[in-house]
Amino acid sequence: MSTNLKIFHDDKIPTAVYVFHKSPENKNQNYFGFVRKIPQGGRVPSYKGNIGAAGTDIKYHGKWTSIGGGAKGDKTNINRAIDELNDETSVESRLKIKFTSRNVDFSNLGIPFSLPDRILLKCHLAQNYNNIAVFLFEIEDGTLFFSLFPEQGYTGQELATSSYKEIDAIKSFTMQQIVDLQKDEIKSSQNYFTKYCITTFQNIIKPKICILNSSFSTKWCSTIIDTVNDINPRSIKELSHSPYKNKYLKYKTKYLELKNNYNQYGGGFEEIKIPEWVKIENYRTMTDEKKKAAVDGDENSQYEWMVEEVNEFYEAVNKQDIEEIKDEAIGLIRTYQQFNIDSVKKLWEKVKKDVAKVFDSQKDFSEAFKKWHAKKLKKGQAKDVTEEQLLKISELKLE
Repeated sequence: MSTNLKIFHDDKIPTAVYVFHKSPENKNQNYFGFVRKIPQGGRVPSYKGNIGAAGTDIKYHGKWTSIGGGAKGDKTNINRAIDELNDETSVESRLKIKFTSRNVDFSNLGIPFSLPDRILLKCHLAQNYNNIAVFLFEIEDGTLFFSLFPEQGYTGQELATSSYKEIDAIKSFTMQQIVDLQKDEIKSSQNYFTKYCITTFQNIIKPKICILNSSFSTKWCSTIIDTVNDINPRSIKELSHSPYKNKYLKYKTKYLELKNNYNQYGGGFEEIKIPEWVKIENYRTMTDEKKKAAVDGDENSQYEWMVEEVNEFYEAVNKQDIEEIKDEAIGLIRTYQQFNIDSVKKLWEKVKKDVAKVFDSQKDFSEAFKKWHAKKLKKGQAKDVTEEQLLKISELKLE
């Protein structure tokens, strides 16, 4: 078993997550995402007078560091690392998506994972370093990366909430900024970035980046980032107020527009909870004979078809594919319209609220219907079905 593969199966250890983006315009320029521990005085005391980052040694308060956490819980190292990435960046609240292991391409590790449907992260390193599970993820899409880690930084209450009162700011840094900011802080016998963060970055993250990017290696491989021992908390001089403006708003607007128009990332329907009675695997039972029987009026086959449509809808929800969710929602309404018997009606009432969450407006519904209908017409199906009919039977209240 390789060193990389063992990290997924070894005993649970603390995690450290490093995230980067390679600039397409400047080959030797990489951006790295870091988070800041809540500084002293940043929150109301909750444990032994601690008014900084919860669950964190006071000497780290106010300092920038990698994402990560302890070894609590029953999840694997990789899943806990991804949970920390979600929590400490508040990605669900800020960007309405959620990272899962299904969004990660592990192929660069030479590990036989199946390729995910939507790649949001590429894992370049998974290593036990000083008994810490260290992961290096690349976000290739610049819009997503800078929405998550704005260049000018972002601080907001949702960061503190989602990180359980540990993180209050998030930002992307260039290599030059990392070197300069750390160097300036050391003049005051202090670290800008925690020592353990820089040590890990210096010893295994930067060397890996140098392998991945020869231009970066030429400029930065021999650079040593100095540190001092972490003794006292850091007094912050940056991001004391929430900068919801300028580049962050620009990137956030671009990201949401991209997400809405092209459905690249999915994850917009986190409010929909999959009911326990639903099956999203091994549920297909409708044969051509059963479908014909349903069309010919057999109520048992009609109900069975509706059950399958419901399962297909929630399977799409589980995949978090926006286009597929909308397509399945339209198909589900169509089946309800086609087989309007009592058992089908009762099933529709159980899922109606979730279907209503799929569409933002009547225009959104109309666009989804046109795409669904075009596919059906190519198969010679649903020729007489109209958008108005489905809206009426579904009783969805859209504006």
